[in-house]
Amino acid sequence: MEIRENLATRELVLLDLNNLQRPEDFVQKMQPPGPDKVPGCPYCSADKILKPLASFPVEGEAPVIAYQHPRPLLSDAAKSPSVKLPGYKAMPGKGVHEIIVDSPLHSRIPAFYTVARYKTMLAAYRSRFVVNMSLSTPLLVLVRNCGIFANAFVPHQCTELMTLPVVTEEVKVKQRNALGYYNATGECVFCKMRRMEMDDGSRALLDTEYFSSFVPYASLEPFHLWILPKRHASSFGAISDEEIADLALHLKTLLLKFYHGLGNPAYNLVIESFPMNLGAVESYHWYCFLLPRLNQASGFVLGSGMHANNVLPEDCARFLRGVKIQ
Repeated sequence: MEIRENLATRELVLLDLNNLQRPEDFVQKMQPPGPDKVPGCPYCSADKILKPLASFPVEGEAPVIAYQHPRPLLSDAAKSPSVKLPGYKAMPGKGVHEIIVDSPLHSRIPAFYTVARYKTMLAAYRSRFVVNMSLSTPLLVLVRNCGIFANAFVPHQCTELMTLPVVTEEVKVKQRNALGYYNATGECVFCKMRRMEMDDGSRALLDTEYFSSFVPYASLEPFHLWILPKRHASSFGAISDEEIADLALHLKTLLLKFYHGLGNPAYNLVIESFPMNLGAVESYHWYCFLLPRLNQASGFVLGSGMHANNVLPEDCARFLRGVKIQ
């Protein structure tokens, strides 16, 4: 047995060396593609039932469109808490909940999106991030849930953007850890981690002009991947057009490897970012992570707060590097 710690986030992972599985054990049976339109899906007919907040053209293809979520978890019109008790804290769930729809086609597989569509999607994320990152927004969440096992609201391909009225304790811990490392060393821990992973190479996947992709040393689950920008920036809102083009290449390549190597598993894509309204922060560094949903959380994870992984991160990286996508 072995416990590893993520250098940047301080998350702990228990590697079950006595019951290791091979990366090949997680290959799923490929499911046939679904229909282009599904009755009852709010996003298949979004142009008829939802009011667009912004539209982002894709040359020669249908646009990427942002809408208000039809069933928002947060709202600027949120009312006072329904039950107030002494000693307990409660507040209105005020915020924004948007949905960014990739395509009007319900079952289109993201691995086969054009690079142009990925670039437009990322430009849409940046645009809506900047629009919604007001002075009163302490936390903005950008998450893509692809597939039922990734807790997708509907199977239609889309990304959710939410602004929260509070910063969660989990996010505070990451920010404090990064600040502590910076104060102790004068260096961004994320920049340090990226260089260490690329220098070691055993978990590296892609290294291009603006980004590095790798399986972290303390990978939370099988095939958990990070994509880190080389230029230090604390907020995703600062991403440049050139960086968007490079990140689009990473996402398409990695999702093609998921598709051909693992049978197109459900996954979550999360963009972790410092609030843009606080200005540039030297201690923090925005990044993306991809998490394929290949395992269910065990009681150990729920009880300890520590993740458990039964595949060596080095083996996962080796497997993905070997997956042919052409």
